[in-house]
Amino acid sequence: MPVQMMIADRTLDPPGDFGSEHTDALSTRDMGWLMGWSCDAQEAFDNHLMAYRIGEDRASCCRRWCARMAFFVSHITTDCDLPDAGQVKSSCRPTSIRTRSNPRHPVSHGPQIMPEQGPPLQLERARALEGAVPVIEEAHDEFARIFGRPLRRLDRRVHDRRRRRRLFPAGRARGHGALCDPAHARARRKSRLVRLRTIRPYPTDRVMATLSKFKVVGVVETNMGLGSVSSGGSLYAEVCAALYESPARPLVLSFMAGMGAKRSC
Repeated sequence: MPVQMMIADRTLDPPGDFGSEHTDALSTRDMGWLMGWSCDAQEAFDNHLMAYRIGEDRASCCRRWCARMAFFVSHITTDCDLPDAGQVKSSCRPTSIRTRSNPRHPVSHGPQIMPEQGPPLQLERARALEGAVPVIEEAHDEFARIFGRPLRRLDRRVHDRRRRRRLFPAGRARGHGALCDPAHARARRKSRLVRLRTIRPYPTDRVMATLSKFKVVGVVETNMGLGSVSSGGSLYAEVCAALYESPARPLVLSFMAGMGAKRSC
């Protein structure tokens, strides 16, 4: 069932914390949902609209949520361009889902299955996520053509290969990176930004092809990978895994930044 959700991610409870980070959302990254982040209100709207096109495609038919950072994106009013109804209709194809939920005719499914039934179900979930990759690529191309706003799974700010260092954040962390202390301007001139917009399915080939060209990659973590490998965040381990089979592997470092009310650079 292609459920579509928009969430505002925060830190883990308890206690209740209004601080913005990706920890709670990233803890669900291996539960079969298509996952992506938005850095501002416009991207949140665009991703939410595009998620209907992706999730309702028969090739994927996956659940999807679009995350936005709590407070910085969810509670601050910013301008957002809303398309007309004709554009929206063009971007969302007629759905061909065979099973629909109807509150007038509820259906109950038993919570227990036999052990031998579990692996085939998991395989179907894995195939659905793999099948979503070409659908996501096609949906991004269609969105750019209809709305004139290109969106990429891997957002590359600059294509200058002479820059030897890359910062690799996700979601709103790009905004924090753009607001670094001016005292760091000299270091920024030697570094450039690549932003991961889609977490699941993970764009392994693109991450490897893009980051392997550089000497050093700093993974900007807006999450706490509690007890994670090398005391890094959740993104760090996956970046290292994506680069493992590359002939040229850069030095990968993990940085915690942009959590709560602080801006760290």
